[in-house]
This record gives sequence, C-alpha cells and structure tokens, in this order.
Amino acid sequence: SNTAFPPDSRWLDLFAGTGAIGIEAISRGCVESHFVEMDPWVVNNVTRKNLHSLGVNKQTTVHTAKVEQFLAQHKNTARAAGGAFDFVSFCPPYYRVSYPELLLELDQSPLIADHTVLLVEYARSQKPEILPAIGKRLRRVRDRRYGRTYVALYVCDGRELPDEDDEWADPVEEATKFGKAVRGGGKRD
Repeated sequence: SNTAFPPDSRWLDLFAGTGAIGIEAISRGCVESHFVEMDPWVVNNVTRKNLHSLGVNKQTTVHTAKVEQFLAQHKNTARAAGGAFDFVSFCPPYYRVSYPELLLELDQSPLIADHTVLLVEYARSQKPEILPAIGKRLRRVRDRRYGRTYVALYVCDGRELPDEDDEWADPVEEATKFGKAVRGGGKRD
C-alpha cells in the first residue's frame, strides 16, 4: 500500500522490539517515531542497530523502559516526550499484559490527543479483552484478522459504536486476498 501519513505526524511504538512498526511509519512520512522497549539488550543490539543502519536516528527517540513505567513518567504531561502522539502502536507479549488496563491507561494519558489513532495487535484468545469502548475517549472502529494475528484500531473521536452483542453490529472483517479470506495456519495464537 502507498499510504502516507498527515504532515508532521508523530508515532509512538510501544513494546517496540525491532522497531519495525515505527520505522515503517517514518518511511511513510511520519516526522518522528518514539520507541519504548524494556530490554536493554534488544535496544542496543536490535532496535538502535536497525535505526542506525536505515539512517533514521535523527527522527527517532528510544526509551529503554517498561511501557507501564514510560506511561507513569508521562502521566501528567506529554511535554518531555515532545507532546501527544498522532499514532500509537503496540504488540505486547500477549499473555503478560492486560489489554483493558493498558488501553484505559492510554485513554487517560496526555500522550494521546483527541485525534490519535491506536493500532493494537492481539491473540485470538484475547478477543474478549478488546472492548468496543475504553474509558472516555477510545472507541474501536476496526477489528481485523490477518491469519493468526488480530489487529484492532481505536480512535479518540468519541463516536458511539454498537455493543459486541448487538445483533445489527457489523461482523469483524477478515483479511482478504483476491476476494478470498486469508486463513491462518492452525489454531495457535
């Protein structure tokens, strides 16, 4: 896809690991990406090396911290992080994170602006944790399956969405290729 981001967009990549998502955001026009990764070895031997090899160091900031610590450090103001972010992504170690708690913390965070879009990756068995609305601002607007991976999109626009149990609600969209559903490889998460 040749999607480009709005001018001056900023990306926050939580549980960054290799930094692939934030790096992709820069390649598509984000002016800045912040990466939060708790493992110093991963930061020094993977994330920073990837950023350096691609020549994007000046557009990036790496925070070696647990996501919960990073959010706590910015609980009252986003100034130290350069302000609120336009886009936030996270792909945590699936079973070590409470999605509702993390999303609620983000909903209340000054790191999230009223126009922020959140991209959330999760395992199939965690579907019950991916609620249609979180807190006062976050509303799920998309929920798609890509093989074994599920991705939900939340926005801060305050739109009212139907409940999961609403018989008139649109079903979860499945990824397709040439008009056919793309299936995962087995029942693993």
